Amino acid sequence: MAITRGVLCGCALLWPALAWAAPPALSSEIPRLRPLTTLAAEFVARGLDGSPTFRSLVERIERSDVIVYVELEHRTPGAPDGATHLLNASRYFRFLLISINQDLAPADIVAMLGHELQHAVEIADLPAIRDAAALERHYRRDGIVELRTGCVCSEAAREAGRRVRGELAGPQTDPGGDDRRAGGA
Repeated sequence: MAITRGVLCGCALLWPALAWAAPPALSSEIPRLRPLTTLAAEFVARGLDGSPTFRSLVERIERSDVIVYVELEHRTPGAPDGATHLLNASRYFRFLLISINQDLAPADIVAMLGHELQHAVEIADLPAIRDAAALERHYRRDGIVELRTGCVCSEAAREAGRRVRGELAGPQTDPGGDDRRAGGA
């Protein structure tokens, strides 16, 4: 964990200096979603394979100016199961870190990742969010304060997590024989 964070922090500090000079024409060639470990990459692949909502969120990120690192980590009891942090911003890019509790069930990890990707899309849609203070102001003003953890959230992120979870569950058959998606219509 310390090595991953150390490497990430070093990259987050160095990359903006390099990206500052990157011409906008090349920016479309730079991958936006960057899992930091093989395990994180496996969960991203599960989301891409199993959820149209997850794919849509990733596609929106790929067309934006945010670069999103994804890590899985052990979280202390009572800590949120996921978080999105704005690490840094350069002239052309904003760098985010999504961290997810790796002790969750696999479907819950992917659903939480979908939830946090929605936050990344929200940040991408607001170019004025270029530092942690602006991010906090936005969510304190427009988010939902979670009293248990003191964290903030959006209803769109909650809904994205629910949709991803339902899509991963696949078609559900009710006793009457109608196929319905879990948590859906």
